[in-house]
Amino acid sequence: MLLIPASVVLAADDEAVLKYLPPQPGQEGYRTISDGASEAGQTDVEVQGQAGQTLTPIVDIADPPVSTHRYCVRGRVKYENVAGTAYLEMWSDFGKNGAFFSRGLAEVGPMRAITGSSPWRDFELPFYAEPGMRLERLTINVVMPGPGTITIGPLTLGSLEAASAWWSEPQGGFIGGLGGGALGMIGAAVGILASRRRARGVVMSLIAAGFGGGAFLVVAGIVALCLGQPFFVAYPLLLLGGISTVVLGGLAPSILRRYREDEFRRMAALDA
Repeated sequence: MLLIPASVVLAADDEAVLKYLPPQPGQEGYRTISDGASEAGQTDVEVQGQAGQTLTPIVDIADPPVSTHRYCVRGRVKYENVAGTAYLEMWSDFGKNGAFFSRGLAEVGPMRAITGSSPWRDFELPFYAEPGMRLERLTINVVMPGPGTITIGPLTLGSLEAASAWWSEPQGGFIGGLGGGALGMIGAAVGILASRRRARGVVMSLIAAGFGGGAFLVVAGIVALCLGQPFFVAYPLLLLGGISTVVLGGLAPSILRRYREDEFRRMAALDA
């Protein structure tokens, strides 16, 4: 796995800066903030939520500068006192093939929802269309259920390279579930055998295998992040690896001590 090349990255040469929609006359709660390079599209945009749900378009462009069916909008966002669950959504219009959306409503990661307050953090809105589909229009909205302030930095649109990720998002969920189940079985076996002071060799072998495998998964997850793999690839690796190394590594000393104490008791009983 460590030798798998970077198969999903945004090529810097293929990125385009998206320009925000200008505020309309009489429009409240929406403004653009220039950093002195507005001619290059380098601006921030601030959206303030109103009473009740509001949907604020911030980008709406025809014939977006992307030539592939795999692409991603990336940027940074910060927010203050956002009530409820707000999110960013991207609508991809493929003409006769229909329009589809990507929404940042995840619980964790770069697609997580917006709620409460947060300093600047990265976000992304990817889309994987069918081969041959041509993007005709791209719209990005900020959806807020109530009051709050959301500030979004410059947005870039880039083509994902033709090769796919190490695995798809559904496969990532399957891998996470399968790995979690296997980790649970190892933990159950270690707990049952160690509590009964049985099969010391088997228990220590399971702990060593789980700890070593977890360390490998952590390294693989870090490599995936460095190579620009999507969140659904890196997250299962880091989660499973982190749990394995922390839990099994933390249990090993106490379990080993139990076996030694039991061995000392048996030796003392024989001497008596």
